[in-house]
Amino acid sequence: GVGAAVVSLPGQQFAPASLVSQADGKLLVAGTAVPSDGSGDSDFLLLRLNADGSPDTSFGTNGQVTLDFQNTDDVAGGVIQLADGKLLVFGSTEAVNPTLIADRPDTDLAIARLNADGSLDTSFHSTGTLTLDLTPIRFQAYGDARARARDQRSPQAPVGVQEDRKDEFCPESLDEPPDQ
Repeated sequence: GVGAAVVSLPGQQFAPASLVSQADGKLLVAGTAVPSDGSGDSDFLLLRLNADGSPDTSFGTNGQVTLDFQNTDDVAGGVIQLADGKLLVFGSTEAVNPTLIADRPDTDLAIARLNADGSLDTSFHSTGTLTLDLTPIRFQAYGDARARARDQRSPQAPVGVQEDRKDEFCPESLDEPPDQ
C-alpha cells in the first residue's frame, strides 16, 4: 500500500486542522466541514480511522462526529487526546449576537470534551460543550498555533490564536498588554 486513505464525505467540503495518532494505531482527524452547496453553516467534524484507513464504526456515527455549537459558523482548531482517553476539541464559533470588530462579527472560543467513543462527555460543563465570549477579541483557532491562557493549574494552557490583525491581539499571556 501507499499509506494513504481516501474518506468520502458526500455533500461536504472538509478542511482538516489536526491529526492525532492514537496508541492503538487509529487516526483521529479534526477539521471543519461545510456543505458543498453552500447551504448552512460550517461545523467541527471529527473522523476516526482504523489503522487500515477504514472508518472506525465504533466512533460516533460510522466513524464521524459533527459538532455544531451555536447554529453559526464553527471552525475547528484542533484536538487533543487526554490521558484518560477522552478528547478535547477546540476552535471558534461565530457569536450568536455578534459585535462587529473591524466590520466582521466577533467569534467565541468553542470547546467540547468527548468520550473515547465520540459521545459528548456531559461531566464537562453539563453538556459536553462550552463557548466563551472573548469580546472584544476576535478569536480564530488554528491547529498547532495556540495562544496561552493563564489559569492557576497551568499557566501555559493551550487555547487558540487569533487572526493576524493590527486592531486585534492574541497575548502569549493574559498578563501582557497587546503590541500596538
